[in-house]
Amino acid sequence: MWFRPGRGTVDQIYTLSRVFEGAWEFAQPVHMCFVDLEKAFDRVPRGILWGVLRKIRSLLLADDVVLLASSARDLQLSLDRFAAACEAAGMKISTSKSEAMVLNRKKWSAFSGSRRRSAPVEEFKYLGVLFTSERRMEREIDRRIGAASAVMRTLHRSVVVRES
Repeated sequence: MWFRPGRGTVDQIYTLSRVFEGAWEFAQPVHMCFVDLEKAFDRVPRGILWGVLRKIRSLLLADDVVLLASSARDLQLSLDRFAAACEAAGMKISTSKSEAMVLNRKKWSAFSGSRRRSAPVEEFKYLGVLFTSERRMEREIDRRIGAASAVMRTLHRSVVVRES
């Protein structure tokens, strides 16, 4: 996998969270597409990918790409440009694993993600963190508490049961 020196998942999560906060605060819509590249593990040509992504508002960590736009039209243009660059480099977007989301107080129409017409999702897990279209953290907090509780139950069973 490829990472930017001195940057990690925390930086990407923080950046996307700040995008959400700023958009919400100033009542500006943010249209996003969480793009999954098929069979991308260790074979993404970074130079080509960076060349395309410099021209598009986006986040990239390893093979996790988030395209960002202020409108559905601009997101579609970015997605088309990105898909064409990927295809030219021998990569393919996994339409079944890629999802669109919009952060806005209004709903928006479906977009066509690389030949697939799709309605945006209400939530998406990016780098292990659940982002929702309404910028609510309760689901993420509940998810983390549930995961921590499951680990604690497993630890309890293995320690207490073994001692008994």
